Amino acid sequence: MSGGGGREIEFGEGVDETNERGEVELSKDRKKKVLKVDYWIDRSEKEVGTGSISKEQAVHWIENRLLMGGLRHSAALNVCGWMYKQNKRYPGKQRRYFHLLGTYLSCRRDPELPPSWEIDLVGADIVNETKWNGGRIIIVTETKTVRLLFRDGQVAAKWLSSLQIARQMHVEMHYKMEKQIGFGAYSKVRMGHAIEDGMEVAIKVIDRKSCPQDDLIFLQREVEIVREVDHPNIVQTYDVFENKNQILIVMEFMPGGMLFDVIATYGMFCERDAANVMCELLDGLKYLHKRGVVHRDIKPENILCTQSKWPLHVKWTDFGLSNVLSAGNDALQTQVGTPHFAAPELLKSEPYGTPVDLWSCGIVLYNMLSGELPFDHPEDASEIFRQILYKELDFPPELFGEISHDAIGIIRGLLKRDPALRLNAEQALAMSQQWLKNASSIRSTPIKNDLSKLHSSQRLSIFSKRAYSTATV
Repeated sequence: MSGGGGREIEFGEGVDETNERGEVELSKDRKKKVLKVDYWIDRSEKEVGTGSISKEQAVHWIENRLLMGGLRHSAALNVCGWMYKQNKRYPGKQRRYFHLLGTYLSCRRDPELPPSWEIDLVGADIVNETKWNGGRIIIVTETKTVRLLFRDGQVAAKWLSSLQIARQMHVEMHYKMEKQIGFGAYSKVRMGHAIEDGMEVAIKVIDRKSCPQDDLIFLQREVEIVREVDHPNIVQTYDVFENKNQILIVMEFMPGGMLFDVIATYGMFCERDAANVMCELLDGLKYLHKRGVVHRDIKPENILCTQSKWPLHVKWTDFGLSNVLSAGNDALQTQVGTPHFAAPELLKSEPYGTPVDLWSCGIVLYNMLSGELPFDHPEDASEIFRQILYKELDFPPELFGEISHDAIGIIRGLLKRDPALRLNAEQALAMSQQWLKNASSIRSTPIKNDLSKLHSSQRLSIFSKRAYSTATV
């Protein structure tokens, strides 16, 4: 069964009150969100089918939007509760425990028992019969018809809202998939268009069956993270659809492609451009770190551009290796990432946290300004690891002779081997903003270093896409 993810919600919770100004306050994960009445009336017309809606309808509609977490057509549905099931074959009704996880609805005699049955709701007919006291919902699929009875009309309305979301959680109901534009170990990326408004999207199609069980953990983590993050310097996720065979992540299409490819192709790149890029990247990283998300795989391939023309606007992507620091625990212990951009503490198998991302940003900036990597070897991964751990950071005059002290200072601050002394995202962002503002230290003339080597077709070595082990260090 595909997982819907998210906090398990037993219906009956969530609505707090309507205040005097006509705003409905709702709780989600103990945090208040406020939406104005004018907003939900306008947005609800096509769903409710009338020009005006009742307060109760508005509350349930807003609950759905919160449940969907800002996604367009999908949600991390994970709701459960007791209700009555009407049996057509026998008179009367039976009290059963129902669980809606993603698009799958299961029925149990007891929450601790295995399900008596499970059905996929995609494409199902959902009929709401309000004439019944409390409410009755009829679910009709190709294999089964289910009749649910409710004593409480509000609970019935909440279940109806979630069931209606589940029945439409299929990518082809909302997006037209087109040509393939990329691929990964267990995934393909295809161009697509939203059926509703024609918006261009990129659709990452992950094959569950070809993915090893251990890697499914990373994939599920990526799904959980992209559902929650929302920042102008992070590639936006519009929808996540899951079934037994696939995970489909519908994302913002980034026509500019990879940052380093744009720089290498453009051939004209100055410090002001680099400072702009770093400010945007660090602003996105600051947002992630404040939410306890460690990216863990920062590298040029994961920095995309909204366009290939200057000024560039960049965004982080690919959260497959990301992890979330839990409350009271600010360290992780698994080795993941890409060799050239790996922080020393990661190689030493020490507990680590957000500073690993800042180290990687330092490597990216060094590479972006010079066209070279500070720690590199054409063939031997263990030599790269040794350099990261022990080699003195060097700024050769032929590469950095015309680079400002501001830029070099930021690189030094990001590449401190002791994570406790390393710049954090907020500090690095402040320094980058000062670097950008300081007209005397910003050169608008092109950097003379050969940046053509930054292009992915030349830059990727046999190590650059390989998850690595520290056994040889």
